[in-house]
Amino acid sequence: MENKIELVEYNDFWLKVFEKESQSLAKLLRNNLMGCEHIGSTAMPKVVARPTLDILCIVHTLDGIEMFRNEFKAQGFSLTSNDSKHFLFERKAPEGNRVLTSVRILKKGDESISDILDFRDYLNAEPMIATEYKNAKLNLIQNHSNDIALYEEMKTRFIEAVLSKIS
Repeated sequence: MENKIELVEYNDFWLKVFEKESQSLAKLLRNNLMGCEHIGSTAMPKVVARPTLDILCIVHTLDGIEMFRNEFKAQGFSLTSNDSKHFLFERKAPEGNRVLTSVRILKKGDESISDILDFRDYLNAEPMIATEYKNAKLNLIQNHSNDIALYEEMKTRFIEAVLSKIS
């Protein structure tokens, strides 16, 4: 099994898929859902991304999210992480290796929500910073295309630096 990091250029297709997925999530989470946000690099036109649609669902309460596990499963998602602060559901490609869609569910007021949205919005408003992020990703995978841990660490450092700058 190869874990090579694949990066793709922005594609308007991501927005269309997000709109469709968010409608499905609204039906699934019902009145608990406050809103869905397209997050991650597929939400940033100037940035390359792994071909995974990242969605943030903000809910009134995390109580009862576990009850929707079978409904998520019926839509091809599996629960990959949950604790008292969040749930993460992922849909993988038929071959089972690559994540196609990632849905993070956070409760309103969670402090990480503003960080996630602020980072996305800042990079979309600042093309030079977005290009810097894109180049950092491309440079890293040029020599370390199989090192997902290093890739994630680089992204985290970049995101933290941007957030400290804009705070």
